Amino acid sequence: MSTTALQAMSSGRICPLVENAAIRKIRTDGRAGIGFSAELFDLLIDPAYKGAFNRTKLGYSANNRIVSAKTGKPVFASYRGFDVYQISDVFYALPKEMNIVDLNSQDWRSDDRVVAGESFSAVARRVG
Repeated sequence: MSTTALQAMSSGRICPLVENAAIRKIRTDGRAGIGFSAELFDLLIDPAYKGAFNRTKLGYSANNRIVSAKTGKPVFASYRGFDVYQISDVFYALPKEMNIVDLNSQDWRSDDRVVAGESFSAVARRVG
């Protein structure tokens, strides 16, 4: 359990730690039955979220890479010891310990350690 959740439970706090600005406006202005306006719509998604939830910032720990050192190509994701690349419409998961790979070549695709799939989810399921 997170310390924030534990503190909320022990203090009896029921409001969220960070309240959405549009929800706050509806709650404080008593506009619950009115519906959406342009002003509320602008408050609904904070523009700072675009940077905070950027794919390159999510799910990466200090030892994960955005560009693979072994290929020099952008990594779609790192998952359970595999670097996942998207090449055209196919996703390939290569174990991080695999020797240097030329992604422009076709040879590495027949390696038994390489997992291929039509989506990241399909590759992730096969990787385990």
